[in-house]
Amino acid sequence: YCAKYNVDKQKNKRYFLMLSRVDLISRVYINGKKVGSHIGSYTPFEFDVTNHLEKGKNTIAIFVYDKSGAVDGNRLITQVGPNYMQANENRFKHPGGIDDVPILEARNPQYIQDVFVKTSTRLNEIEVEFELNRNLSASNQKVSFEVFKWPNGEKVDLKIPNVKRSSIKNDINTIKTKWDNAALWSPDHPNLYVLRTTLKTDSGTDVIETRFGFREFWIDGKTFMLNGVPTKLRGESHYHLFRQGVDFHREVFKMHKKLFESNACRVHAFMPHPDIFSGADEAGILIVNQSAVWSVNGQLYARGGDELLDNLEREYEAWVKRDRNSPSVVIWDIENEMLRFDFDLHLPWISKLPDFVKKHDDTRPINLSGAGWFSPNQDMVSLHMQDHYARIMNDWKTKDNKPLITGEFWVGARADQRLPSAPEITTVHERYVEEALAYERNILEMRYFDISGFMPFRISILGLKQRPHSLEGYEFTPPNTLEKARRTDDVIIKLRHALQPVTTFFWPREKYCDANQPFQRELVICNDSETKDQFEVHWKWDGQEPSTEVIEMAPGEQRKINIKAVAPKTATSMIALVKKKEKIISADTISIHPIQQKKTKSTQSIRVFDDAELANKLLAAGYKATTNKIIPNAKEKVLWVIPEHASNRALEALKGDILNYLNEGGNILCLKQEQQNLCCSVLNIINFEET
Repeated sequence: YCAKYNVDKQKNKRYFLMLSRVDLISRVYINGKKVGSHIGSYTPFEFDVTNHLEKGKNTIAIFVYDKSGAVDGNRLITQVGPNYMQANENRFKHPGGIDDVPILEARNPQYIQDVFVKTSTRLNEIEVEFELNRNLSASNQKVSFEVFKWPNGEKVDLKIPNVKRSSIKNDINTIKTKWDNAALWSPDHPNLYVLRTTLKTDSGTDVIETRFGFREFWIDGKTFMLNGVPTKLRGESHYHLFRQGVDFHREVFKMHKKLFESNACRVHAFMPHPDIFSGADEAGILIVNQSAVWSVNGQLYARGGDELLDNLEREYEAWVKRDRNSPSVVIWDIENEMLRFDFDLHLPWISKLPDFVKKHDDTRPINLSGAGWFSPNQDMVSLHMQDHYARIMNDWKTKDNKPLITGEFWVGARADQRLPSAPEITTVHERYVEEALAYERNILEMRYFDISGFMPFRISILGLKQRPHSLEGYEFTPPNTLEKARRTDDVIIKLRHALQPVTTFFWPREKYCDANQPFQRELVICNDSETKDQFEVHWKWDGQEPSTEVIEMAPGEQRKINIKAVAPKTATSMIALVKKKEKIISADTISIHPIQQKKTKSTQSIRVFDDAELANKLLAAGYKATTNKIIPNAKEKVLWVIPEHASNRALEALKGDILNYLNEGGNILCLKQEQQNLCCSVLNIINFEET
């Protein structure tokens, strides 16, 4: 890239070429002479070009080598996001180029290099860290601070002490002051301020304005706390919209809040443009901010060595300093699924990454996406794509004392894994409805166990007919097509029911029961809003008078009402409503189908696939039951049972034999699976819930 510029160069100014998101290796030349080079695709960097510029015409050239430059033989030397790299590759189609606007900036010899605003609701305190460039030779230096409301610019009556020359260090400087009446930032109230930092010296005045929100996010045992309020992370785990500008992202996040009533989002694998976080600041969305270290290139990263770590340390510093003043960013997510797939190989170098972040921000917790349990010192537990969430969540609830976030589940990979226990579907719309049911059922189970965050992979892809896009770029005007892109209510309502802050649901959600027998369910009410409220709860059998209870619930509180009755003789529904000031804010309906008689005889021979516990239960009930890993012969006339939570991998290995067994007339009973077996796409199996 090359361009010519006229520069009115002044003797008392320093000139900096500011670049950002240059993908991946860049070298800068001015008037034919090399100024400097940089490795890394995602973060800002700059060069002092004062001594290279001439007064008048100048030629600035930037050479850029795309992401394939990150491969050195059989190793990676920096992060590359979700790009599949190959060892020893010479040239492949990889992204590259300049993804942001280069800026040539003139500064005084003494200038403000960085400002970090820390706020604490527990201390009612604002702390400002600032750093000047290393030139402290000037006399009469003074740093002053003013705070303004955003966006109206009204000055805040807050006195932050000035800092004079004698107190300024050649390092990070810190100033603190009490602030008792700040308007707090939260998803419901995204209040923002601007700190104006002014440096006055004999050589001139330098001003930096830093937008921030007064809020504090921390961990208390298993609970995320925002401004002292227990907070669940409810939202999408996959945000891949780039380049469209602050206004665009703000409107998309507002749409997410309106459609799904979500409060959180993870930006995934790209270390994206800061406009996303500015949009989230204004919309009120809690952001999990993820690096571009992703497991698809695990072997190449593992061989990266010190050169990889040195480059990551530099880019992590720029990443953290760039985004740490955004109140929406509440968690640093430093890698994606490296430890999940090859723990022993990656732990030695991955374990160094948290310090790269903490060195520059000690106010936010750190996550490793999909890593599970890996260290007694980890801040939280993150799980991806598990087969047996119920068992894991029960163990977490009874044994652990750290927050648990589930992400990247059920949707986002092969479709035959993502519709567990679904009936046959004949239209695309039916598929989306079934997918929404899967989201609803499984997120409600997560809320039943009261976990700390539930962030499925692609809510927006399921809830919207097309991804929002903008043709206006940085001159964006919110289009009226965003709302038109939503899917029908039978999809949206299910997603909203699962994610909304105050919700109610029956548990368990199984629809079959024995007719005229004792019947029991729990009615669960969750208040994951920001306020303490009183609610009126109603529940009933369809066509009967409701039972009513008035309850008062604090933020983060969950109530369970035990419902005991006699099961009906015929199919009916259970209905629940939660009202707030006469307005229905949540509702749930489940169908109940009583079973009149047994479907099998005790003389039926049953073969259970690799589950001795289930076989013993069937034996105790009077059935002829055995268990092993062998597929029966169709001529044996046995019922072959696939137990709950069967192993995907084991059944996938037997896929061809299972299909032959069915073609020869064999019978299969597949009990409920949390994640549908890989082999199910080619099998015509009997589903237990439909039997």
